[in-house]
Amino acid sequence: MSEIPTHLHTCLRSIRLIPLRKSWRWFALAAVVLTASIALLSCENGNNEATADKGLQFEEVRGMVLEVEPESLISLVALEVVDTEGKVWRFEGRGKVVPDFTPSHLNEHKLLGQEVLVIYYRDGEELVIHDITD
Repeated sequence: MSEIPTHLHTCLRSIRLIPLRKSWRWFALAAVVLTASIALLSCENGNNEATADKGLQFEEVRGMVLEVEPESLISLVALEVVDTEGKVWRFEGRGKVVPDFTPSHLNEHKLLGQEVLVIYYRDGEELVIHDITD
């Protein structure tokens, strides 16, 4: 602050013009931290569980859709499929959003009698959907 005379510096400080520079830095830092936090949280898929594919054993079943339990327009609670041998499989969706396989699209497969391939993993007694394809 050597370029500002002492009496002017005191005057400016009393009307809070000088501390604004310091608080502006804190505001900018807070904005960067907030933006980075939001970016990191949006990368986490919530219930979509990027499932940290480490250690999971994926299995698959191909069959006809029997029942679709939607959680919303885009996410699943559960899905039932019957395979070619007549075995009924129940898969837990856990709110999963499967791109291109909304509950309405799965119901379309059900109505048209089109098969789907469900890729899943076991979590205790439950079969959990990892992915669905045609």
